[in-house]
Amino acid sequence: MPIDAMSQTHENPLTYEEWSCEYPEYSAALLQSARNSADILGLACALIQAEVTAYCGQPRRREGRKYQRWGSNRGSICLDEARVKISVPRVRNQETNKEQPLRTYQHLHKRQGAFLEKLINRLLLGLSQRSYHETAAEAAESFGLSASSVGRRFVAETAKSLEAFMNRRFDDQTFIAISLDGKTLRGRQMILCLGITVTGEKLILGFTESNTENHESVRTLLLDLIQRGFRHIGHLLVLIDGAKGLRKGVQDVFGAHALVQRCQWHKQENVARHIKEESGKKRVKAKMEAAYAQPTYAEAKGALAKVEAELEQESPSAAASLREGMEETLTLHKLGVAEPLRNSLRTTNTIENVNSLLAHGTRNVKRWSNSNQRQRWIAAVCLHAEKRLNRIPYNPQLRALVHRLEHYREPVNRYLETSHHAPLTN
Repeated sequence: MPIDAMSQTHENPLTYEEWSCEYPEYSAALLQSARNSADILGLACALIQAEVTAYCGQPRRREGRKYQRWGSNRGSICLDEARVKISVPRVRNQETNKEQPLRTYQHLHKRQGAFLEKLINRLLLGLSQRSYHETAAEAAESFGLSASSVGRRFVAETAKSLEAFMNRRFDDQTFIAISLDGKTLRGRQMILCLGITVTGEKLILGFTESNTENHESVRTLLLDLIQRGFRHIGHLLVLIDGAKGLRKGVQDVFGAHALVQRCQWHKQENVARHIKEESGKKRVKAKMEAAYAQPTYAEAKGALAKVEAELEQESPSAAASLREGMEETLTLHKLGVAEPLRNSLRTTNTIENVNSLLAHGTRNVKRWSNSNQRQRWIAAVCLHAEKRLNRIPYNPQLRALVHRLEHYREPVNRYLETSHHAPLTN
């Protein structure tokens, strides 16, 4: 049934939401751009005219209604990523002698937020292959805005992102793990922290700007998170790449509660750097990977000991690199974490992916004017990247890890060697 015919059955005008429920095929086409632009524009105008008919009845029929048609004005509506000019009908309330707003038109006119979100996605996540200025100019032209106004709105939106990101609290979350890593951005070191909750959710908790990955910057970042409600269960699993500044900052804040899992991939790369031949690098990394794939701590430690013995003959410096921090690369084995959960936590891949998105999302910025600009972009990228992080399934493996971290007493790294706690008894 046509819209105009259906609208006659309504004594009272409908809201846009009611129209969407009444005519789902039209609202779906408008929201999802399922048809070409001409069809969508026709449907949008039909919806507006249907609301006018709901108020005023059929044209040239006097039915004693309190609303009447009152000419038209020039206006515009948002369709997909463009603002399209249309002629907007007007309706007058004869009792109050005032214009009656059309909710359908207001909704379609104010869909600018969807455009701005898409624009920010393009600029931050690199969905457009063009430069920043070209993308902003293209969007401004299609939307009937000046490039400068788009720029100002973008600055305002990213400023909101920065404020929201730096001030959000974590009182309703409990964490089992964090991952720390540094990213060099135009000569400045940005240290990011990602957290994993007891239910497997991944959140980008915060970042700090520094010259290097020094422990004071890490300590400041972690203390700020604690002030914003960060809390963990009995022991906290800490995933890092082995940088000394990160390690010391974690130790300063969490002490014996931190169970460090050194990234196994970084360890393999560090050892391979001491071997000249490419074939030798591949062989050593393959043997280390096979060792880390062993199901138990004893088996993994024994396999790594064999690799170490072989390296002593071939490259003593590579053997020394393997020995350094080797116990901390086996923390998950000591905790009894099995595959596939161990594979998710044995490297810093998750936060490395965030760093990749950060580099990709800021590649169009040719010049960083100040620290505020840099932090605005990073906060906006982090909030967008967080939506793309895969959640760890809340399964028996994860629940077992949570229980183990709550009750663990056995020392698992060199900072806990003086602990007098007895091992957990099953």
